[in-house]
Amino acid sequence: MTPQPAALAPAPAPRQGAGRWLLAIGLALVAAFGAAAWVQMRQAALVGGALRYEGDNLLWGYFQLEAQYLVLRDELREARRFPERIDADRLRQRYEVFASRLPLVQAERMRDGLAFGEPHQRTLARVQAFLARHDALLAETSEVPLNAAALAAPLQALEALYAPIHDLSLEGNRLLAEQTAERNHAVAQQLRLAIALTAFQTLLALAFGALAVRQFKALTRRGAELEHLAGHLQEARIEAESASQAKSAFLANMSHELRTPFNGMLGMLALLQASPLSAEQQDHLGTARESAQHLLDILNDILDISKLESGRLEIAPHPVDLHHLMHDVEALTRLSAEAKGLNLALRVDADVPQWVMADGKRVKQIVFNLVGNAIKFTAAGEVRIHARRRLD
Repeated sequence: MTPQPAALAPAPAPRQGAGRWLLAIGLALVAAFGAAAWVQMRQAALVGGALRYEGDNLLWGYFQLEAQYLVLRDELREARRFPERIDADRLRQRYEVFASRLPLVQAERMRDGLAFGEPHQRTLARVQAFLARHDALLAETSEVPLNAAALAAPLQALEALYAPIHDLSLEGNRLLAEQTAERNHAVAQQLRLAIALTAFQTLLALAFGALAVRQFKALTRRGAELEHLAGHLQEARIEAESASQAKSAFLANMSHELRTPFNGMLGMLALLQASPLSAEQQDHLGTARESAQHLLDILNDILDISKLESGRLEIAPHPVDLHHLMHDVEALTRLSAEAKGLNLALRVDADVPQWVMADGKRVKQIVFNLVGNAIKFTAAGEVRIHARRRLD
């Protein structure tokens, strides 16, 4: 018997759980990167707002308004105390500078900055009313002569604006300090969040890398096991091919060894048939010769097994007497049927042609095998051989 190769266990596949963990960590990394991007955008918005407020220098506008107010007030006081020293051009320039600081603290400019509601609007309205009332006297385009009496009303109105303008400055300073503190606190929170996210991303990246390395090692190990398995399978295939070749050689040798006595037997039967025999003896001798010839054909078929396994079995069609072939099969199998107590009947339809192009040896072998199996598996009754023509 040909030795069978030992069964080879398949290499274990990498665990699917690791793949699911890789997917989960990858999704967590994507979420962490998204959160980090949001934090950075938030930080950029906070820093951008701080830079914009610093660029606009909103608090500077309040201080400028108050500073120029004080300068103008002092100029008016000086002019009232020393009328002979009044410098109209200088005084009007100071007035214009003070008026030019009012747009720096208008509500439109303070919309996103330090506007603080009704007190802001009320103070600005009072300053605008002061400018509207005394513009005809103090504007640079004015030609009204300036004297101590004319400056009394503007100075009195200006004195009344000190407290609101000073409070405006103080309130602006307070609001700016609160906004700065809130913004710094928000930036600090964002920085802490960014640090936490960075640490979380680092941990996720390390876990992802560890799982990836583990998967890579598992795949490498599986690849090595598959290569080892492929080597065993290659050896098993070579052994199977060697066993098949040995079997074919054995069959060929045995068929050659058996053909020699069969040829001798056929020769002796031919000599016996040439001797004077009765009709019944001639019939029995013919059947014996047919059986021996059939067995010789089977031995020849054994030689074709190697061709059949290699896909090189050839069919050799030639003119065959189909009716005679069916009668030969019936004569060869009759003794087997009678030995089992079976009735063997042969029927060949009239439309079946006498001669056909076929490989007679193959056709005879097929019909003989079918009839032999029918006799073998029939316990009682009759076995019928029926040849008919089929038109497709």
